Parts: sequence; C-alpha cells; structure tokens
Amino acid sequence: MAGELVDRMGEALTALPATSRYDNPFEAAINQLVRISGSVNAAAARIGVHPDSLRRYRRGARRPKDGGRAVIAALRSSAIRPGMQAAIRNGSLGMSIRGDIVVSGDSRNRTIHPGRYIPAGTMDRIVRTWKKGDDAKAEKMMYNALDKYYVNGIQLHTIEKVEFVP
Repeated sequence: MAGELVDRMGEALTALPATSRYDNPFEAAINQLVRISGSVNAAAARIGVHPDSLRRYRRGARRPKDGGRAVIAALRSSAIRPGMQAAIRNGSLGMSIRGDIVVSGDSRNRTIHPGRYIPAGTMDRIVRTWKKGDDAKAEKMMYNALDKYYVNGIQLHTIEKVEFVP
C-alpha cells in the first residue's frame, strides 16, 4: 500500500474517502463501486465478473485473482470527477498540497503548488497509474516529479489536503 500523498490525491480526484481509511479497504472499495454503479450487476459488469462472484467478494468468501486491482481500477475510473483528468492532461489544473512540509530545512504547515511546475504530461501519467490501482508506483512517480520539477529533497511530513486548482 502506498501512503498519504496518493490517498489525498485520490480523494481530490474523486471526492470519495480513500479506501485505506477503512478497516477493510477491499470491502470498502467494492461497496463504493456498487454504490456508484447503481447495482451489484452493474458493478460486476464493470470488473468483468459474474454478479455472484461480486457478492462473494462482498461477503469475504472469496478474493479476486488479481488481488482486487480490477475493483480499484473500475472504482477510480467511475468515480473520477467529470472533466478532471482532461483538465490535468491539458494543464488547466495543477496539484496543490497542504500539510507539514519541509523545504530547504524550513519545516512548517504550508500550502505548496507543485502543479505549476510539474509538466501536464507527467501529472497525467501519475493519475493514469493511480487509476489502474498501482498506488505504490503512482506515489513514487509523484515524489520523483516533486524532486525533479519542484524542490529536490522536499519532505512531506503530513498531508492534510491535496487539491487540483487552476
């Protein structure tokens, strides 16, 4: 599992709480997907399984062969706010991060705006990786982008909020 940065980014993209906030993240993801899809049948169709299989996943009687990545990917693709990814891709929205952040040895609560400096294509690749359910890779890509395009060696101690702003 990845950390705070990718969780807060996901919350900004979807307006859903990160599934890591729940005791059983997989169960939370399935329940969110069913709610967004409107029914078990529709949710099952989105992940390519029989509705009975999805019901077994919900009860905890069975786990998907892919470890749940298809559930996460379907949930995120369904839940991302309309137009959000296109706006990130074309550079009209950039990421801001609020929290306890260390920049050049100065540690304090602040809001930073790395989205002004991270290229839109890089941010789009990070979002696409997150949508596929690869949180660890998305988080690593985000920290690499912060180091390369914003401030090398920046430290995010706590992250209160991530937003995508013009």
